[in-house]
Amino acid sequence: MGNCSSDAKSQVSSMHGVGSSRRSIKSSHSSTQNSSSRNSQSIQNQMSDSSHNSMQLSAESQSRWQRILQIYQDDIIDPQDVHTVLESSLSSCINQLQSAETTLILRRVRKVVSELASEEKSRGASLGYTKKKVPMDDLSKSRSIYQKEGLLDANVFRSIFVAGDRWLNRGTMEQWVKTSLTQYETRMNKNLPRIVEDHIVHDLHGGEKSNFKAITHGQPGDLIDAAYTLLLHLAESRWDHAQAIAVYSAERAGLELDVNKKILSEEKKQSRDVMDPPVLNPFSEADVPSPTLENGVTFQAITLLMSFSLRCSRLQRLNLLFHLLLGSDRLKSVLKEHPAGGVPSWIIECEQDWKLSYGSLGHDFYYKTSLKINARVAIETIAILLQFCPPQDLEEEHHDEHLAPRRRKRTLSYGDKKYHKAKMHVMLAGYLRKVRSGKDAPTFETEEERNARQRLLDIFWDASADTYKRMEKQGSKITYWTLHDFISWTKKAIPDDATIDIIMHQIFGMGLLPTPAMERKLVKESWVEWQNRERHLFSGTSDGDFGAIHAMTNGIRNLLSFSNREIEAELEPTSPVLIDENFDINGSSVWGGIGGFDGKGGLGNGIMYCIDKKWWNKWTSYVGWQWEGEKLDNISRSRRRPSELSTEELLDRTSDKLIGGSMGSYELMKKNLQKDRDFILVPPCVWDILYELYAGGPPLPRMILRRSADKSSIDLPNDQELAIPNRIPRTLQVLLHPWIIECHVCDPHQPYRRGDVGPMSIRIMSSPTQPLWRLFAEIVLRLPIVHPRGKDSDGKGRGRLWKNIEDEELMDNRGKSVSRFGPWQLLINEGAAEFPVGDNMDMDHVAYSSFVASWEAYVHDTTVGGAGLEDGARLMFEYALLGRDGNFIWPREAAEKAGIQQRDSVEDIEFRLFLRGLDPAGNLIKDPKASIVGTVIDAMDGAGRWFQAEIADIDCFKDNNDDSDDENEESKSSEKDIQKEIRAVKIDFRDIGGHEQWILVSSDRLAVKGRFTRDSMKSIRLEEMENPVNGKQSNGESKRLSFVLKGNASKEATPFQIGSSICPFPGFGACGLANLGNTCYANSAIQCISYMPLLRSYLVSGHFKKFNEINKDNPLGTGGKLLEEFASLQQLMWNAKIGVRSPSKFRAQLSRNLSQYAGTEQQDAQELLNDLLDALHEDCNKVQKKPYVEALEDNFVEHNPLSLVGEESWRRFLRRNRSVIANIGMGQVLNRVTCPTCNHTSLNFDPFNMLSIPFPVVSEVVFKCKVLRRATPQCCPSTLGARNEKRNKGNTGNRIIQEYSITISRLADISELKEKIQELCEIPVERLTFFVDIDTSIDKKEELSPRNNGNGITLSAIPEKEGPCLQFAKEVTEGKFVSPSETPTLIVAFESTLLERTIDADTVPAANGQTTVDREKSTKLANDELKVYGGPDECRLCDSKPTNLTKAITRSVWPMSVEDLFVGTRVDAIDKGGQWFPGSIIRIDQDKLQSGAVKENEKVMTVHFDNFDDKWDLEYSFSDVTGGKVLPIYTKCKPKEKPQEFLVYHSTVDETDSYFSYPFIIQFYHDWSTARAGAHLLSQASRFLEKSSEDIGTEMKDFELNKISRECRNAIAKTIDLLLEEDKEFLRALLSSSASGKNIAKAISSRKEQQKKKLSDLLGRLPFEVYIHRKVDGDTNHIEKIKPFDFDLDISIGNLLDARNKIILRWKRFGRSSETIFFEPIDKSVKPDPEEIKRKEEAANLAAMYSNDGLRLSACLDEFCKEQSLEETDCWRCPKCKDFRAGKQSMTLWRLPDLLTFHLKRFNCSARWREKITTKVNFPLTGLDMKKWVDTASPTMDIDGSIYDLIGVVNHYGGMTGGHYVAACKVTSCSPEGSEEVEHNFNGAGVHAFGTQEKITQTATWKLGRSKDKDSSDLQSRAALSASKTAAESSEPLWLQFDDDTVEPLPPRSVNAESAYVLFYRRRQISPVNIARYSALD
Repeated sequence: MGNCSSDAKSQVSSMHGVGSSRRSIKSSHSSTQNSSSRNSQSIQNQMSDSSHNSMQLSAESQSRWQRILQIYQDDIIDPQDVHTVLESSLSSCINQLQSAETTLILRRVRKVVSELASEEKSRGASLGYTKKKVPMDDLSKSRSIYQKEGLLDANVFRSIFVAGDRWLNRGTMEQWVKTSLTQYETRMNKNLPRIVEDHIVHDLHGGEKSNFKAITHGQPGDLIDAAYTLLLHLAESRWDHAQAIAVYSAERAGLELDVNKKILSEEKKQSRDVMDPPVLNPFSEADVPSPTLENGVTFQAITLLMSFSLRCSRLQRLNLLFHLLLGSDRLKSVLKEHPAGGVPSWIIECEQDWKLSYGSLGHDFYYKTSLKINARVAIETIAILLQFCPPQDLEEEHHDEHLAPRRRKRTLSYGDKKYHKAKMHVMLAGYLRKVRSGKDAPTFETEEERNARQRLLDIFWDASADTYKRMEKQGSKITYWTLHDFISWTKKAIPDDATIDIIMHQIFGMGLLPTPAMERKLVKESWVEWQNRERHLFSGTSDGDFGAIHAMTNGIRNLLSFSNREIEAELEPTSPVLIDENFDINGSSVWGGIGGFDGKGGLGNGIMYCIDKKWWNKWTSYVGWQWEGEKLDNISRSRRRPSELSTEELLDRTSDKLIGGSMGSYELMKKNLQKDRDFILVPPCVWDILYELYAGGPPLPRMILRRSADKSSIDLPNDQELAIPNRIPRTLQVLLHPWIIECHVCDPHQPYRRGDVGPMSIRIMSSPTQPLWRLFAEIVLRLPIVHPRGKDSDGKGRGRLWKNIEDEELMDNRGKSVSRFGPWQLLINEGAAEFPVGDNMDMDHVAYSSFVASWEAYVHDTTVGGAGLEDGARLMFEYALLGRDGNFIWPREAAEKAGIQQRDSVEDIEFRLFLRGLDPAGNLIKDPKASIVGTVIDAMDGAGRWFQAEIADIDCFKDNNDDSDDENEESKSSEKDIQKEIRAVKIDFRDIGGHEQWILVSSDRLAVKGRFTRDSMKSIRLEEMENPVNGKQSNGESKRLSFVLKGNASKEATPFQIGSSICPFPGFGACGLANLGNTCYANSAIQCISYMPLLRSYLVSGHFKKFNEINKDNPLGTGGKLLEEFASLQQLMWNAKIGVRSPSKFRAQLSRNLSQYAGTEQQDAQELLNDLLDALHEDCNKVQKKPYVEALEDNFVEHNPLSLVGEESWRRFLRRNRSVIANIGMGQVLNRVTCPTCNHTSLNFDPFNMLSIPFPVVSEVVFKCKVLRRATPQCCPSTLGARNEKRNKGNTGNRIIQEYSITISRLADISELKEKIQELCEIPVERLTFFVDIDTSIDKKEELSPRNNGNGITLSAIPEKEGPCLQFAKEVTEGKFVSPSETPTLIVAFESTLLERTIDADTVPAANGQTTVDREKSTKLANDELKVYGGPDECRLCDSKPTNLTKAITRSVWPMSVEDLFVGTRVDAIDKGGQWFPGSIIRIDQDKLQSGAVKENEKVMTVHFDNFDDKWDLEYSFSDVTGGKVLPIYTKCKPKEKPQEFLVYHSTVDETDSYFSYPFIIQFYHDWSTARAGAHLLSQASRFLEKSSEDIGTEMKDFELNKISRECRNAIAKTIDLLLEEDKEFLRALLSSSASGKNIAKAISSRKEQQKKKLSDLLGRLPFEVYIHRKVDGDTNHIEKIKPFDFDLDISIGNLLDARNKIILRWKRFGRSSETIFFEPIDKSVKPDPEEIKRKEEAANLAAMYSNDGLRLSACLDEFCKEQSLEETDCWRCPKCKDFRAGKQSMTLWRLPDLLTFHLKRFNCSARWREKITTKVNFPLTGLDMKKWVDTASPTMDIDGSIYDLIGVVNHYGGMTGGHYVAACKVTSCSPEGSEEVEHNFNGAGVHAFGTQEKITQTATWKLGRSKDKDSSDLQSRAALSASKTAAESSEPLWLQFDDDTVEPLPPRSVNAESAYVLFYRRRQISPVNIARYSALD
């Protein structure tokens, strides 16, 4: 059948007595057990009919069934979704409660469970009004059920709701109905039928009439028992049965319910119009397995009942109430035979748009008229519930609220020690207990509210009178209502929601949750007491008696935490207690110590809290708040409880000044906020109450500013009290933006410790005008001082403050502190102050006054600003320790003196020289590695602690100028391996639990052994030394230094450096994990998981075992083994005893199940987190056998709303995945992909458990490339000629320099960049040499040339090896994005200046490598080569390689006698080491030759080796020539294939020390003469003289310079021709010469003279001078030898120059303008990349994403959600086009989990390369609002749950090849049994700390034969207890850093670091359903 119209649905719904929409209930009618025989026979007939396959229905039944089918057929869900729909619906219902309400319920249940588990209380419990004792056996059974199954049976269930149970029993027994009716008749002057007789009452069980008897547990009419029955049948264990029935009924009806298919097949539509109703009688075992019934209910079921009865819609609650009035037995019978199975889904289906199964439709069909309740029972029951107090007590009530506080006389001062017990009567815990007592329950309503409630009762009786009259008329005392009748009656009797609120609260909320009136009274009395105490704030008088101390006791702190604390005994009212000077105080008046001992704050006026005005208005409307002098508004008939107490609207989350949460307990408020418009001020006690009741936050305490009297002041006599809250005066203001000063306690065991990690720290709000002593007072109150020697016999300690000076002027020019105490300076130079320690915080007025006097004397009446402090200042509190002689000792001074005793300036200088690898004389140590490695020194680790450790390795400086690539030079070890100084040393901290770290030798983290430590491998101990407490030296003789600092290698400890077996923060975890070999990645991940709320409770409590959630058959899991082992590890970590655990068992199990983590290799913590969470999910997956789930069809997606598609996708996901991980840690992402061709959008809803968010960096690197081509006749026609000659291939124009803009992937290989340049310039890569401009590059390590002091640009060679282009990208600012388009990196590519001439191989002589040479043959071949050498195209189009000519000439003129020797001969010579090197004869001893008496072995010639310094020259004799030690060139050595390469710089003749423009590369063949090389140099330099016609200027100045330029070009051309000709002729002469060496020498000399004459004129006409610069070896001042370049014929360029040389062109200045004619011909026609403008805009947008020196997390989320284009290779196939397309993809968040994890994608990978992005991300610690990134169509947008707070960070230190993981976690309390409270994410008075009072026991972990240090153990135990207590009572969040086994406090500002890798957030308002599911009850 098709869908009926909305009118038809409305009509049928009206017939059923329900609303008209799809979401209105499709009602079912009912009957009672005592229904008429006629109705019973009708039901039996229907049952009989339903048992047949082919039903014979009456016409009326057929019509009714058809209407039902028409309306609800489309609402039937897929049977595969039964579990998910039920779970989702129950979750939605429970989530209507608030987290704080759920916690209040949880506390009550825990209280009942604790009493049940107690052996003393298990002997019997009073249940019900009659004080009936539960039998011992029943209690034992209840206890056993809970301990084994975690369920709460009927006894426990009734104890939880004992208040409603007692109220109903009392009302029945005391005949409240009769009394109330009598009073109603009297008031209304009416006479109702006498249905109720004297002393006889109709009981609540459905009987006719009987004498009263107490309600017993199993009887009908028992609402509590009926509710228990419903919850039992709603248990998850019965859902399998319901699903089986759904499948069975759907198959029997022929329904196809998969949304991908038609709901009804075409065959069914054609075969029949109406399907048969579902069968009613039970199914056989063969069809459907029988259901199971649990032994009790869960806490989740209790919260479901509470939420359904208190928070659901009116119709849902009336539906529930109707079925509760049926009674337990009737409900059981209905559930037993119901066609939908034994799950009361018809309760949940009310006002829903779904039906659980086809069988659910039978509820309306079969039970429309069969389910009925006794009308009289219903009326009388509801009448009792509507009573606000026993009706007979109404006349005795006194309603004067103004007198109530004075009559009770409970206005006590917070300083009263009895305040706790007296106040309990008017605090919530006392209220709730009083209510649960059932008798004499307190009344909280005002007189107006009671009158309004009485009016509601009158309306109720008015409506009920008609029923009584009808009953009298019928002559029967019994009438029955169907659901339709009941709802019709309630429209008159219960006209509004307020009435139903009262009824349901009386049953289930009484004694568990506060009513609005209860909240109002609680806040009112606290406010009144505060304003009476602080009356000066209202009267406008002086500051009042500030000498009197109004302090809150510890009892009040406990009292304000409404946890499992009950009144021990009823107390008599206490008279008012006034504080006098003899009264003791204990603690602080503001929770957490804010404001100091007196709670007055830094300004001495008090502390107030800021609350959002909008929230306050909602709350006042909810509770009916009344100010003094104002009339109470009319009571609203429909009150909605406000949401969480959020102050986010008042906070500035967009400020770049600081990160949210980084100031600890203080947050930055917005500017321009106004009191009473944007926020209101409430007293601290009121904030404490509201915060506990509503959670939310963060708290916003602020100091009160001074005010004067005004018109709003209240002038009262001193003895008059304010009984009603007064508005805060308009002129009372607070300091909205105070200074925040941070202070940490000095570790007495490591007083010189640096860094932020380690000591406990606090943040204090301050003002520049506040007295400094108040700041000191708050510090000593809030910092934990627990050292046993930190106080004297009177319990007083001595303390002083230090100020951090790192950012101030007290630094020398090297950036080091000039203070002898490091970067700290005493805030007050002299003196110290006393302060109370430990138990002495309990003091009277006299003691407090003495301390104040001491503080004032210490600070000399200085203000905070006057002391030099400012906003953000950092202080250190140092307390003295008591020595054995009774004197106090300052740890920092003692350590300083201990250091002075060992410090020796000479020793320190020698130590620094030693670290540098130098001896005391400053000379380099030979083999420094052997000398230095293994040396023990003092070193500071990364956390600022000093240890004695060994040097493990050294790193030396590199000589950037030593770039010689000479292959033969490698053997010259004495030259090549020049010793360098040491740059850094590697320190091995592994012996003390740390890691290896590189430290620069110049760092002050290194010191002489014993400087800051005495003995290695021993614990830190403090011994005595003499030092007066006032900081001055005594006048007596100095005694021996016995107060010394010792190493901490054993990590035995300071109170907060935890390496011992004591848990440092009991109840807060704080358990380190041992590193088992590169397992830091696992340790950090485990630590963060251990602080995930609810998941922690799930694991520690063993929830999965109690509820049998281990999935051992899941092939995707580990059979539950990993889950059990991980839970065992968590239980060990949270047992509050041990400080360090070894996760060896867990690691072994992890290795077995996930083999990739079996080894000791470094792994990725994020990958482990993913794998571990996935394994845990599968191990506890409730889906035992995963079904096959099809994806949603596009047809369904296109034709349904997005919300429905998302819900269906989530249901399909949950078909295979239902676990704790899925419920609390998995969300949904909506992925949209749009086809660019057909515009079809494909939608996918993808689940996630971790969001991998990218960095918004430029995905492509932009380079600017300059290509400098070689000089050719085409580009230099005026110099090199050949104007009309055709251009060579490869030249794209006549421009010499061309610029390109190149875009390439960040991780593209360098080779890809080079290939792209090749494509643009059409020059082969082999002919290009690449450099990067280091002024625009991030990489400055490969600098080839020294930086200039001019404006020249220094280039760095791009290596030939492979690597990513990113390494050369521009980094604009440290830690920010790279290579924006507006400042691209410059790449300079030089085309090789050599183009080798190609010569026929037949004409080239081969090297024979023999000492005997065939001169004739060699000469002939050389002559053939000489014919083409130096031709017209030489040095223009090609260059001849002279290797063969050189070999031939050398052999041709090889000396046969000593007289034949001549200078310039190229030789191979053997050095002293027996190695052969090429060289030239540079000197001949002519004196010896002329004497003619040369001996055979006499040295007559000197050989200079190629590429070596002059100092390596050697002398040889002629016998060496004849003896084979000196041979012709390339006889032993091989010719160098690679030409020489030099950088040529440009300077001017008058500024020789600075360079301009870019240098260029020039190549020479090694065997060229310097004349030939000079010609090549001039030809390439001519490129900078060429100008085209468009470059020539028209001004006179340009005309003059152009003329000079033409003359210079002509001079260069002539010089080149001359040099080429001379060189060729010289070679021809040598090759053809047959003269002796003596004659050859003369000929060479003559030719050189001639050449010099010819060149002298031409060289003078050149536009520049050519010089050679050479760096002097060993000269640290970089002094260079400078000499002119010689154009010689007999000197080879390879022998003259080496890699240490560079060539300088000193350009001359010409003309009147004195300018050079240098010109850089850049081709401007080459246009940039067309995408460049777009990239510049993107880069500008990217720059705006940065704040506070980091990238905002929001920018990463924007990047995650932004639209991006896919490549066709990404394989996205358009479902419409049926082809692969480059679609546009965008993602938005659809469903947010309670635990949200972000993975920052720091590691970027390509096919070949990876990079780590080191950009700092500024992620908020509090207040991350995710609503911006949630899809607008998502249902999450309508839920107040988008605010997240940080709970953990996994940090990664290091790079791609290795690193270290450290975790930082915000600690929260959890008991060893897994109990926790997660609704409050900020510390406060109402936050319960579990396990913080556990007894600390020392576990024996010492080795055999080693005595146990009891004193150390006691110290650590006391320190741990104090630390735990401080963390529990502190307003500061406690962050801990977990570095494997080291656990230390971390200040909040240090949590946000650039090393952050994985972020863990929790929803501030965690879903109540998850709290109900996974909270432990122990």
